[in-house]
Amino acid sequence: MKTVYNCLEFIQSQKIQLFVKEALSKADPHFWLAPCSGTGKYDPPENQAEGGIIVHIIKGAQIIISLCRFFDITDQSVKDKLFAAFILHDIWKFGRPWGKSTHPEHGLIAAEFLTDLAAVDSDKKIIVDPDLADIIEMVKNHMGRWSKPDSTPALKTGKMLREKMIWHLIIQMADFWSTRKWCSFTIEEFSE
Repeated sequence: MKTVYNCLEFIQSQKIQLFVKEALSKADPHFWLAPCSGTGKYDPPENQAEGGIIVHIIKGAQIIISLCRFFDITDQSVKDKLFAAFILHDIWKFGRPWGKSTHPEHGLIAAEFLTDLAAVDSDKKIIVDPDLADIIEMVKNHMGRWSKPDSTPALKTGKMLREKMIWHLIIQMADFWSTRKWCSFTIEEFSE
């Protein structure tokens, strides 16, 4: 059976892999067993079973592979950040502490958690690593127009999409599509 750790194989940067592993090691135990949402209103059955968040992450990683092909993203450092952001985007989906339903600001909560891990100065929350800052920003805004307190920066500009805006859209689309009832497949079907 595929696990979220299989998704780490797509990340070549040791620095980013270590950051993701550290974050996952500090995840609430419920993260590993929880369904993808509290209601299941949009999710297919496998996302609502035990471990549904993990299934959602694995499916989203598959979507990211396809979207990178679609957008012709070949830069491995960009792919590393996209996979890291998606692996971590729902790490505090039900809030912190872990609650009984999806927290409307779980992107912000996860970003604050990741900022604490990445900060070189915990008092000032200073992040000097631009790769980690990119990952945290994508996690914070992963819900697109439903992100609280802010929505998609990429869609607010009214200008042509820039590279980072596409990264945000990839994370948001993978998150959205992998929760649709029509996006149903078994984990064994996962491939590059």
